[in-house]
Amino acid sequence: MPVPVPDNEELPFSRSAHNPWGENDERFLGNDEDKRGGGFNAKSVRLVQWYPGHIARAERLLRDQLKNVDCVVEVRDLRIPLATSHPDVAAWVGSSRDNSNNNANNSSSGKLHITVLNRSDMVDEQERAKWVSYFKHKMKERHVIVTDAKSGRGVEQVKKIALSVAKEVNEKRIQKGLLARPVRTAVVGYPNVGKSALINRLVGKKACASAPRPGVTRDLRWVRVSEEIDLLDSPGVLPPRMSDQDAANRLAMANDIGEASYKASEVAARLFEEMKMLPSWRREKGNIGNVLMKRYKMSAKEVEEMNGDMFIEKIALSTCGGDFERAGAKVLNDFRGGFLGKFCLEVTPAR
Repeated sequence: MPVPVPDNEELPFSRSAHNPWGENDERFLGNDEDKRGGGFNAKSVRLVQWYPGHIARAERLLRDQLKNVDCVVEVRDLRIPLATSHPDVAAWVGSSRDNSNNNANNSSSGKLHITVLNRSDMVDEQERAKWVSYFKHKMKERHVIVTDAKSGRGVEQVKKIALSVAKEVNEKRIQKGLLARPVRTAVVGYPNVGKSALINRLVGKKACASAPRPGVTRDLRWVRVSEEIDLLDSPGVLPPRMSDQDAANRLAMANDIGEASYKASEVAARLFEEMKMLPSWRREKGNIGNVLMKRYKMSAKEVEEMNGDMFIEKIALSTCGGDFERAGAKVLNDFRGGFLGKFCLEVTPAR
């Protein structure tokens, strides 16, 4: 049940703000020939453009709520921190990320902004450090926290930083003759990046439904962490259009969009090809190429000569009875479960 906001400052709640990827969503990544059972090509993987009415409604409700919050916690998937960056976060926070001021995301005209890089358990320690450095020094993000919401790592630091605005907020309220109130913090991000799991850790109990698939959170709701802080849990919100198809496919690989939107065989084939281009494919420690070869019992020569289509075909014929979709799902589940090693699908930009 939503927590009432004190001082008669009720915010508009929705009990029907559906998630972007409902169970009736039949959208599909691929063409009609693929649907009929034709061959597939990893290079042809493309994501359909979508923006159903319920997504637009969920975002409108979220924007209304954000006008009344003090802090925005943006949760990203550390495996794909760029792909899970919503283009409208800067506007939601109320300041520009392009501002050269180090406090750009925490100016007096904006809200406190905390960037949370979740799923740290699935990424190599060296890569984690590179991404934190990138966001702090190149993107000028003041508060960047690496978390593992499942184990609770880093979660208390999120709470500590969110509470840092309490004094400023309540001093202004007292000057106006108003009572002090808890800090209002909105937790936002793409589907399945760990928003609800983070809130459950902060609250210390299962206050929000959480599961390793997109679309579990369907409503905007307030959760009281303590007398000092209220948290807004929101459905995963996707941008109306995604011009970056590489990012769109990485969302599919990481299970951050609904499975009805793509073919597992195509996305898994592309995952294989992207893995081969990563520095972690040949790194000395935690070499993901070796992990993959051991997992699927393939030789180095065999893997080196394969493209994504050939890789999925090999798995389909050897372990899945010739079923390409089962083979694709197997590879994607192995990646999502951490069985292909600890690594990011994205490399920190040079600039």
